[in-house]
Amino acid sequence: MYLPFLIDDPVRASAWRASLMIRQIAYSVLAVEDTSQTQMMEVDRRGDRIIAIPVQLIEPSDVVHACVKLEENLHKRIVQLKCGSSVDRWQSLGILGVLEALREDGRNLPPKADAERLLTPSTGGISWNCIYFRAQVEGLLYSLRMLHQILEVCHAARPSTAHIEKAFGKLQKRLDSLPPLHTLHTFAGSVMSKGDAFTQLQDELSTFYDTPGNQENSPHNGFTEVYGKKKKGRKTESDADRNAMSTRKRSKNVYDILGDM
Repeated sequence: MYLPFLIDDPVRASAWRASLMIRQIAYSVLAVEDTSQTQMMEVDRRGDRIIAIPVQLIEPSDVVHACVKLEENLHKRIVQLKCGSSVDRWQSLGILGVLEALREDGRNLPPKADAERLLTPSTGGISWNCIYFRAQVEGLLYSLRMLHQILEVCHAARPSTAHIEKAFGKLQKRLDSLPPLHTLHTFAGSVMSKGDAFTQLQDELSTFYDTPGNQENSPHNGFTEVYGKKKKGRKTESDADRNAMSTRKRSKNVYDILGDM
């Protein structure tokens, strides 16, 4: 599976990683009656390279349970976000879905202001943290569209047992209300006014940010954070060291940078 390009931060993990669980369910639905297939290869970015990454499929006996659980989670979120348009609800659901995936993966959450900014009017520039978070949300919404289309194909192409058909059909019906991608990925900054819909989103965000133990990335972390985890063994320079380097006279010999041997 070749994943589309997302405008994210090449120093961090691929933005597609936050929605891997949804695509794992989608691939497993395709192979639910083929026990010989145990993995799917995804072509995605890793660092500055494009490589094939194996995705382990869910055991066929567990696929139905995974679909039921996902449908229940989607239903719960949609009911909680009952105000606003369909696009408002699904974009808000994408934001909350990414935050939940990051929390379950033990990663730091993006700044709360970045989560709110995607759906509220804003002016001025945009940080790399916000660009990266937006790419994660776009990846999750795209993955839901993938899952919906795979469920439709499986329903039309092959008969299934009653319990599989029931689980797949209920999840497919839940995803029927997904707006088109060109609408879902349009975060114009004025999609949701500061009314009831925005208040509901803030209430849901509070469950991630306003509870003990949740860590939030500082908007000033820049590229020092890789999914909230600092690389070990990297020494930091003091202000004195940086000042000394800036005032040091530079030689015209390009090999002087190698130092004394």
